[in-house]
Amino acid sequence: MSARFGFDFSQVRIHPDSAAARAAGARAFTSGRHVWFAPGRGPADRRLLAHELTHVVQQAGGAPAVQFDFEDDVLRELVRLPAIEEEGISEPERVRRTQVLAARRDRLLTLFAAQPAGRADEIFDRLRTRRGGDVLSERFYDILSTPTRKLLLEVLGFKERTRLVPNPADFCRPFSQREIAQFVDFEMANDMERFVNDLLRDVHGDEVADLYMTFLEGTAPNTTPRVFDNLASPLVQAFVAHEATARRQRELAAVIERNLPGNCGHLPADTWVDARLSAIVAPADLSAPFSFGGVTTIPGIVAGGVSPAPGRPESRTLSVKRMELRRGTGLRMRVQFRFVVKDSIDFCPGNMGGMLASTITVPLSRLEASGMAFAVPFEVRYDGPVLEVDLGPAAQYACAQ
Repeated sequence: MSARFGFDFSQVRIHPDSAAARAAGARAFTSGRHVWFAPGRGPADRRLLAHELTHVVQQAGGAPAVQFDFEDDVLRELVRLPAIEEEGISEPERVRRTQVLAARRDRLLTLFAAQPAGRADEIFDRLRTRRGGDVLSERFYDILSTPTRKLLLEVLGFKERTRLVPNPADFCRPFSQREIAQFVDFEMANDMERFVNDLLRDVHGDEVADLYMTFLEGTAPNTTPRVFDNLASPLVQAFVAHEATARRQRELAAVIERNLPGNCGHLPADTWVDARLSAIVAPADLSAPFSFGGVTTIPGIVAGGVSPAPGRPESRTLSVKRMELRRGTGLRMRVQFRFVVKDSIDFCPGNMGGMLASTITVPLSRLEASGMAFAVPFEVRYDGPVLEVDLGPAAQYACAQ
């Protein structure tokens, strides 16, 4: 194909069965001189290979950018999925459906965020209102919820305003005198305020948006953390339901089980017994850092990982609230932990995140680095869901003696 394109492809690297392509929801994508194929696709598909090599040639003449066969990939996602509001379905099924919808939204966000400025203009014009006879526009409005549509259009709109994908080198870089003279700093601040009030507030609610607006509107460092401890709070509920909470409880339940032999005592049969004194967990395990992932989840947006900075301590601290044992034909344990998450809305120092996240984190970090925004500390206090597990033979033996 080198002769056909008039281009030397000897340095192009092919990555078959790529998890990255699968996660992006694309058949293939190109960045620089690398081509990633989704599982089941590969260079044997000559038409798809030629399509991607075209992008290699295009990108060789300018800044690398991820390219997708956008319309086909989006239409493949726009199929009707089972509703999460359907009456009579079980809670596990409702959770599964919610996860399926969230995964589709993430894939669509990746596809929409990858569009260059000119293409973004065209897509935005087609999708800002429902256009009869345009299959993409019709299915966009017929299949997706209003918050998801607004989120996807905002990704396009934001990219079009900035005219480029943020440069990773700009993360936490103060504005230059030239940028200040051209009012780039104020334009970026206005963009971020619109993002918070027009999108973040609509999708994730007032609590999240108010934290970010405090970050943007502050004129001095914030020292008093805002505390979220009301179970009726959507923000608190999001932390309770987050996979990181469930995963950390499972990990600590395993620690308790390992420490039960020699620390259990005799248990009566078929009776739940308060065994908190037998719940031996090292302080280091109870305060080990862990992250809340997911750029479309509230915990992922406000907390993320632990990146403490001077004067802004961030931590995760757990304590055993409930631990019960019951001996029957086997041995079961109920355990529940109290979580105290200390974090802050801040970006410097921090992690920029992936391509999609960087469209927001880079501008916010630059505002913070330039003294136009200030970190906002907060605490989330909540009880994890009650976890009930079967224990292994060693624990069964120890608690039956």
